[in-house]
Amino acid sequence: MGEIPEIKRMLDNSSRILLVCDKTKNSFDFLVAAASLFYTLKKIGKIVNCHPQEIAAHFPILASPINALKNFVLTINNDAGIISDIYYQKSPRELKLFFTITNGDIRTDDIHFSHLSQDHEFEPDLVITLGIKSLESLDDYYETNFKFFSQKPILNLDNHSKNQEYGKINIIEENFSFSELIVKLIKSINQNIIDRDMATNLFWGVLNYYKGRGVSENALRSLVYLKNKGAEVKKIPSLLNANFDQREKEIIELVLSNISLNRTLRMPIILIPKNKVREKADVLSAINFLRTEEFFLPSFILLWKTESAVGGIMYSADEIKKKRVVNCFNGEIRQDRAIFSFPCSDLQTAQNQLLKALG
Repeated sequence: MGEIPEIKRMLDNSSRILLVCDKTKNSFDFLVAAASLFYTLKKIGKIVNCHPQEIAAHFPILASPINALKNFVLTINNDAGIISDIYYQKSPRELKLFFTITNGDIRTDDIHFSHLSQDHEFEPDLVITLGIKSLESLDDYYETNFKFFSQKPILNLDNHSKNQEYGKINIIEENFSFSELIVKLIKSINQNIIDRDMATNLFWGVLNYYKGRGVSENALRSLVYLKNKGAEVKKIPSLLNANFDQREKEIIELVLSNISLNRTLRMPIILIPKNKVREKADVLSAINFLRTEEFFLPSFILLWKTESAVGGIMYSADEIKKKRVVNCFNGEIRQDRAIFSFPCSDLQTAQNQLLKALG
């Protein structure tokens, strides 16, 4: 994402932002990404209008619900009476507004209260599109607001190769989840913005996108980052599959909490600490999870601690690496995996020995 300096300049020069989302997309991944981007812009002090309004009703439940906005508009129809004077009184418990009316009268029907994001006279400094292949696909909204789209800078975010790249800046990450895309964007703006709740939702958004596809290296990198930002991994197993039993959920939480990506091998490594594996069935549950559609990893290394030794398994299409592992340690190759064990009883020592053998 080499456009980061220009994106930062666009955001610094904008106070009012129009966020336009594809109303046809309703996956958890897309909705989490949209909500996270919305809140990020709010957190850095921007006034944000989201289109379409209906998409807010589909946003997942976050720690700060989408309708908990802090900017409001009080509109008074001035045709009914001319407001000649305004003042207010503010106390710790309330705010009173006082109006002086001349030449007419104002009734309660002439007073309207709304969130700023519902202000139809909202004029942005910047337009951000999410998942919009072309501006023409917005139909009437594009025609009605042609001025914004033709005169204001556009930051175009999408993951589809057929995007027409109509923005001043176009971030098109093909085969990325929208959650990954937004994680990369937020990291470039301010890494401290991602709190526990946002991290949890984005974590699930990434997994939701890759279900049945196989988790990519980039996706795993995002998951590890979000885990380190405080994502509540304990919530994830039930979201993945409500049919997991309690022990399966505990094992999946254990796997997700202890996964890392080795940059040299470009392979995920999972270390399951001592006393966490009660029996062989627990190891099988961990392996099954890593090989099923909920979280499929084409290659990985799993190490687990037993009472007196460290066991290991490596799934990989690299026959040379598998042979190297079983030659260095007590093991055997079974089709797409190498099964082995270490004479030591310390997980970290075993991992270091393994990385040395594979290096």
